[in-house]
Amino acid sequence: MADKSLANKIVNLREEGNITQSELARRLGLDKSSMSKIESGSRKVSTDELKRISEIFEVSTDYLLGNTTDRNGHTPSWATNDDKKTSRDFLRKMPMA
Repeated sequence: MADKSLANKIVNLREEGNITQSELARRLGLDKSSMSKIESGSRKVSTDELKRISEIFEVSTDYLLGNTTDRNGHTPSWATNDDKKTSRDFLRKMPMA
């Protein structure tokens, strides 16, 4: 079985963008049946499909895979607020090129 959280993210993003399942399938070069299987979690997403989905919805692949809660993939999901503050402070101190 494929990753259900990935399937849920794809459905949520598609619905947020008011895109039909058929339209997303078309953009990915898939038939509607394959798209339905991806969204139900019964079909795995290929690396190329994952990359294309991230491009269509303008989110990172890390977000789609659950490695971060930030849609742009900047903050790992395990990072605490202290981690985020430390990272911001560190980056502010970095010399700009």
